[in-house]
Amino acid sequence: MNKCALASVPLLLLFAACASTPDVTLGYFHAKAVADVSVTRTFVCNKKKHVIEVITAEVQPRYVADTWHPLSIKTLDGSMADTSLTLGYYADGRLKTVNAEATGQGGEILKAVASAAGSLFSIHGIDGGGAAPHPVACNVIDQLGDKKPVAIVYKMQGLPLGDGTANIPVAPGSEASQTKLNSFVGSVCASVTSKKPAANTWPKIAEGDPSPKLELRQPGSADVVIHRNGCNGPALPAQTIVAPQHGQTFYLPIPRARAFGKQVFALELAESGVITKVQYAKDTGATQGLSVVNAVLPEFQGNTAAEKAKASNDRADEIAANARLAKCLADPTNCK
Repeated sequence: MNKCALASVPLLLLFAACASTPDVTLGYFHAKAVADVSVTRTFVCNKKKHVIEVITAEVQPRYVADTWHPLSIKTLDGSMADTSLTLGYYADGRLKTVNAEATGQGGEILKAVASAAGSLFSIHGIDGGGAAPHPVACNVIDQLGDKKPVAIVYKMQGLPLGDGTANIPVAPGSEASQTKLNSFVGSVCASVTSKKPAANTWPKIAEGDPSPKLELRQPGSADVVIHRNGCNGPALPAQTIVAPQHGQTFYLPIPRARAFGKQVFALELAESGVITKVQYAKDTGATQGLSVVNAVLPEFQGNTAAEKAKASNDRADEIAANARLAKCLADPTNCK
């Protein structure tokens, strides 16, 4: 059976009291992060033939399936007890919920970004300060843009988040401008530095605990830095992304069924594999005792879904405004 075949619908296993749970092994994929990168560089010249560049860079995380982890159902059995387990999956087989329904975050617009991963903005001359005139470059820019600002777009889907560097390819439609300006403006490069989590904040499981266990990850992170004029060129500020593949493994026990009363375990995970909710509850049958723990790592909460949605909608307006800004910087007296 294709492991991913379980991904489209939640999987419900319900076993009647006194019956034996089948010896079935299910499983799920851990998550790993890649980044989708979009960079727009807009060039314009002032009357003194200084080239002014306005650059915006957007680095957005995307979470995909990584390594497979098996989960044995047989160990859930309890004497004289009903056993129930519901697993919910993301489309590619990553674990989403256990015995719970996820409330969602605006269609997963919130992707557990550790900090303000998104658009970055910089203004400068192509020589670092704009002090030196570049008449040859300005002639090319004027020809390409017919006296208007020239934009070059670079895009890369699925930037690996291992340590290293990668050139961001020129997007279709910008190749001609890049070819003619390459000797002046150079390429765009991304450098990545991975980070382990600061400390394992999850409790240790008692040695010999027979409960079945979920293998999870306390995510690490990756700093993505965009460079202009090559991988050794000037850099924009780093953008930090939650990267589960750089994290630490820990285990969360699933309580075994009780002979009397009720024992509940529920778990919700973000696309990044970050725990957004974990619940342990116990009803003894005589008196109710309920213990609920919401365990969201504060440093990985990110912005709200509404804030992320607004940022996404503002992206097109921001890029369109770059040309106007560059033109105003080149000729402040005619800024409109």
